[in-house]
Amino acid sequence: MSVEKPQFTPQESAEGEVKTEFEAFFKDKSKKGQKEEPEEVKERKAELEQKAVTLAQEAERAFSSNDLTQALEKLRELQRTVGMEMVENREQYEKFEQEFNRQIDNLSKKGFPKLAGMDEKKFAAIFEPLKEKLKELSSREFQEGRIPFVVVPRDKLLALEKQMPLVELEGKKGSTGFDDVSGYFTTAKGVEIPEAMAYLVVDIENGKVMLGKSADEAVKQFKKEGRSPLTADEGVALILQHPEILKDHSLDLPGSRRGADRVAGLWLYGGEPGLSWSSSDYSDARWGSASCGSRVGP
Repeated sequence: MSVEKPQFTPQESAEGEVKTEFEAFFKDKSKKGQKEEPEEVKERKAELEQKAVTLAQEAERAFSSNDLTQALEKLRELQRTVGMEMVENREQYEKFEQEFNRQIDNLSKKGFPKLAGMDEKKFAAIFEPLKEKLKELSSREFQEGRIPFVVVPRDKLLALEKQMPLVELEGKKGSTGFDDVSGYFTTAKGVEIPEAMAYLVVDIENGKVMLGKSADEAVKQFKKEGRSPLTADEGVALILQHPEILKDHSLDLPGSRRGADRVAGLWLYGGEPGLSWSSSDYSDARWGSASCGSRVGP
């Protein structure tokens, strides 16, 4: 298979400076309609421009040496770099990017890739397209106490009964009494899950505001607020990243149900994180239904 090499033909500017077509495009684009900007913004844009030019040159060299894998990686990074011009809240984006990387690294350190039958690089590549979604999320404001996002690996990537032992709190590992969690629960009516191996669950409320309400009562409230109950997949993903939540309260997960009167649930039993079910009409001051504002696929 032949791949047409992108052309970055050098050309001379009015000032006598030799630039590639990409450099000329990037710099000319940045001048159009430009207003006076703070020095900090100018410096940041200059950094992005330089990084973009460097990546374009590295991609060209990789194509020249027939290293297509490296060339495509550089072009993807170039695309992300150019796209950074559109990020309104750079500071929040950087925080989100750090948190995204932390979550993927955390899963890798827990042994998720090995259990899923793949190496860490292939595992990380599954989540990479989701990083692009952080640009839009970084422009949003999130209510205090909410978790902006959590990466959710689907149970088809690794079954929940295998994910639960990766949850650890104060030296105690999680467990479940189910041999097949996905076979026991079904996704609740009205809950739409992205068709992907992994996705982001966004604007998470961990159930604290719903303490003392049954799962059925909570779902009615979620519908009024335009929110959605978390599923078992999402609940496990949440405590994989934030297991300390279970020290405060137990979670109902009404996005996953068994028949008309059972929902998935997470709690501590003897200090050990557990995944099982609870009655949808049961209420307790120590239990609350978790919810999200939306779900975002790649």
